[in-house]
Amino acid sequence: MMIIEYGLAHIQDIRSHKDQGADCLINLAEKTNICVACYAPQKVETKKLIRKINKDFQSYLKYWQKDYPCWCFYTNSEPSPESIKQVRELGTQHQLHGLNHLIQLIEQKTFPERLQIYRKLKINDEYIGRDFLERLFDEILLQPYAGKPIQFKALAPAILEKININTANEQESAEFRDLMISTLQQQTVVEEMLSAYENTDLEIIKYKVVSNYSFISTSSDSGFRRLLTLIHQFNNQYNRINDDELRCYISAFVWCIFSQCLIGVKQASSGENNGITAP
Repeated sequence: MMIIEYGLAHIQDIRSHKDQGADCLINLAEKTNICVACYAPQKVETKKLIRKINKDFQSYLKYWQKDYPCWCFYTNSEPSPESIKQVRELGTQHQLHGLNHLIQLIEQKTFPERLQIYRKLKINDEYIGRDFLERLFDEILLQPYAGKPIQFKALAPAILEKININTANEQESAEFRDLMISTLQQQTVVEEMLSAYENTDLEIIKYKVVSNYSFISTSSDSGFRRLLTLIHQFNNQYNRINDDELRCYISAFVWCIFSQCLIGVKQASSGENNGITAP
């Protein structure tokens, strides 16, 4: 978190050694240098927290105060009034930060920066995907919209039939089916998140996907190749770090729009969903 906040060049991580009351040192040429101490037990108790604050602060006074005038203490809960008062009595230049402060710092970061934090914290991929999709849909909504409102019908076609219509041969059809099945779990998340949008916003999101698809031209007449091109375009635009998991969610988003019969070549008549169902 400190590396992302201040930059790698300004951080000296000393956790792998006997820390002498510090977890990292922040060296800022034009600002006050900061000594950082962290405390993250499974359960924070006020008395233990205050003891930890005092112990680390005494080490700070002994080893770091001269070169690092500001001392900052981070903990993984919300500080109690007693612990806040304790740090304030140590000096107004010193700070105590809790969980809400850390969450706010994370929320202010770009998604690539947040992704680094999520990976370090071993956050479940589904939560990462939900965060990414929310940003993706909001970015799509913010793009210029010159179209007319369209009331799309969310009728699922006979999906295997539609896959065959949109592929040039059996090999493409098998590839399409495999790719679509591999993202069924992510498609479930996409559908759930899209359902939370107001109808007007939802129609705008769908319209823009349909519009982007309509401008795609490839050397092949295969609808599948056009869909892959659309995924590639979205990946370049919204997944600039080219994260595999995020690409999977982009694919799931496109397949969802495809399965609603909004993009791709449509069959003559709709039937029951044949053979592919969401988990």
